[in-house]
Amino acid sequence: MEKVTQALIDGGHSIEKVFYKPTSGSSKSDASLNIANIYNIPIQAINHRSELIALGTELKGKFCFSAGFSFLFPKEFLNATGLCVNIHGAILPDYPGARTLNWVLENGETQSGITIHIIDEGIDTGDIILQETFPISVFDTPRSLAAKTQALEPALVLKALALLNSGEAQPIKQENINFNDRRLENRTPKHSQLDIDYSLSELYNQIRAADPENYPSYFYINGQKILLKISRENKSENEPFSDLMI
Repeated sequence: MEKVTQALIDGGHSIEKVFYKPTSGSSKSDASLNIANIYNIPIQAINHRSELIALGTELKGKFCFSAGFSFLFPKEFLNATGLCVNIHGAILPDYPGARTLNWVLENGETQSGITIHIIDEGIDTGDIILQETFPISVFDTPRSLAAKTQALEPALVLKALALLNSGEAQPIKQENINFNDRRLENRTPKHSQLDIDYSLSELYNQIRAADPENYPSYFYINGQKILLKISRENKSENEPFSDLMI
């Protein structure tokens, strides 16, 4: 989320402190922390969700912005702080939770998007402040779709904050939602096994939605597991975010 952090600074927003959950080998958080260090912004590690209750007292009445934070915020934290807002890299209410982009592709969606919403006790269930969509290429993979999303996030965050600061924001309630009814499974190797009952287009979406390195698509012949990856011969220069499907 370093691009969002940099955009906030460049946009003249004051960041009092950056909180993060230490994760082994996480380059994403490291990049944001490097930016914080460059601008002498204090940083603090949050190792357990329980620490957020006490943190609410420290941040009493403060505006809090979440970008890829690992913990759900407890009621005590939300009641103590001021407005808390989250950026979600998919369309709500259809695609809540983490690691949704694989499912966006496997489901054959033609659009994805970004949602800025108020944080409540649920998982991506708060009122929507701002949402924008963009088209998905038939050649997109989770990697390229994530790159598209991350490239558009900073501008949308600044736009949402401008609406909030001007009092023009009109949050929209997510009506009649039940996260358990729409929860998407975390991707595991079983999701990469090709379904022989699928049409060719459905198989294509299932293959490109699979992680070609960690969870490549596969099927069995005579008990032998066959791994499958796809590529295309040519890629247009006008597709900077689309993968080669390798």
